[in-house]
Amino acid sequence: MPEIENVVPCNRGYHLCRAENLIEWLKYGTQIWEAKGRGEMIEEDDKVVFSQARLVRRLNWNDSLQIHFSCDCAERVLHLAKDKRCNEVLRVARLYADGKATQAELLSADSADRAARAAWADRADRAASAAWAASADRADRAASAAWAASADRADRAAWADRADSAARDASGASAAEKKWQTEHLVEILWKKQ
Repeated sequence: MPEIENVVPCNRGYHLCRAENLIEWLKYGTQIWEAKGRGEMIEEDDKVVFSQARLVRRLNWNDSLQIHFSCDCAERVLHLAKDKRCNEVLRVARLYADGKATQAELLSADSADRAARAAWADRADRAASAAWAASADRADRAASAAWAASADRADRAAWADRADSAARDASGASAAEKKWQTEHLVEILWKKQ
């Protein structure tokens, strides 16, 4: 791509991200490319800006994989869900991703989906919100909801006894979930196509 002089993050230059930051940038419908940057470079916490960049190849990412990834993230915190209909939402979301969901299954999941959306609105059940996000084809929301739910349990423990160790556990749970999501996403993206 043509060289851009005097790069400025969020303003001028080719903005790339590292694999460990993909979760933060992932949005529904995103195309993900392996790219190489060169020339002038400015590193930020969540991105790297270059004066030149080259797209190497489009990575293995499509709507079906995105829904499955969302479900994978949601399933990791499903045990925290108060509403067990979330299981049905995820089951049907996976069927839908594979083009195998029947009309009856979609209608049944819609009812469970509404319950999960209500839980999201109340912020009473973050695991349910992860299931809703997966059913809505939103990998970004599912990943962040699952990440939040993994930390939420430890956060509640920290609130209950106000112990510094519990607060560290909450932070550790959140970091561990983000690490798992990143590793899982990288595994999906770099699978042989």
